[in-house]
Amino acid sequence: MQLSAELREAIERRVDAAGFREVARAVVGMSARYREGEGTELRSDAERAAYLAVRMPATCAAIRAVMDELPEPVGRGSLLDLGAGPGTSLWAAEEFREFTLVEQDRWLLDEGRGLAVRPAKWEQRDLRKGGPFAHHDVVLMSYSYGEIGDGALLRAAWEAARSALVVIEPGTMAGFDCVRKVRSQLIGLGAHIAAPCPHDGECPMAGKDWCHFAARVERSSLHRRLKGGDLGHEDEKFSYVIACREPVERAAARVIRHPRHNPGYIELSLCAADGLRQQIVSKKHKEAFRLARRTEWGGRF
Repeated sequence: MQLSAELREAIERRVDAAGFREVARAVVGMSARYREGEGTELRSDAERAAYLAVRMPATCAAIRAVMDELPEPVGRGSLLDLGAGPGTSLWAAEEFREFTLVEQDRWLLDEGRGLAVRPAKWEQRDLRKGGPFAHHDVVLMSYSYGEIGDGALLRAAWEAARSALVVIEPGTMAGFDCVRKVRSQLIGLGAHIAAPCPHDGECPMAGKDWCHFAARVERSSLHRRLKGGDLGHEDEKFSYVIACREPVERAAARVIRHPRHNPGYIELSLCAADGLRQQIVSKKHKEAFRLARRTEWGGRF
């Protein structure tokens, strides 16, 4: 995914105002805290600019990838984003008509208003104080619930969702553990899991294994310079769950690792209703082989 030229230019102006060297140092510190699971609290103007330049594109790509998995029956009229940051969902979920963006950090709210190119309702609110929240077709908690982990907040978010609740966390063992607990709690509240899971049964992942996926982020020149990288892209790893009010058609199986292409056959790691399994698709089975060749990590099969 690539940010729009308008958004990239606005971010570049913000980095210039904060000072490139200061922002580059902030990127290093933020990345270290993110890897250690210490949260994303922004402690300075340079860190806020760094968030816009580095984390916003990654979060945007993850949200877009997950929104592409929303089942067709789910309404796209209104979106409630709890922990909205600088309004990333405005850019990642453009199919929605109405947005309510809830964020605690006043600076992020103000920055989001300045970046926004479409109308939205902005609300400063501490999610740790819980709900209730106004009803919306879809409720999103992207990289926000794990920093709170409050069951009361999850219930309030679910109650606000007319059609679906979407929770996204980092694609780490800790992030997946949070998503797995959320999934279990939502099933207990009567939710139907739409993605990525092909079933509502107990999650088969155990031990040091974890379910996560990746979204490709195209790096701008500024992004590469700030992170000291040469590649024109990076992959944002994330874990997620989509819970719906009503039963929906879902994948028979989900590809949970990169497919392994071999001469004459493809190996797929799948999560299905009967648990985890390895499937070999031979070139002899033309239709299945054709589908397997087009299947990617995170896709349906």
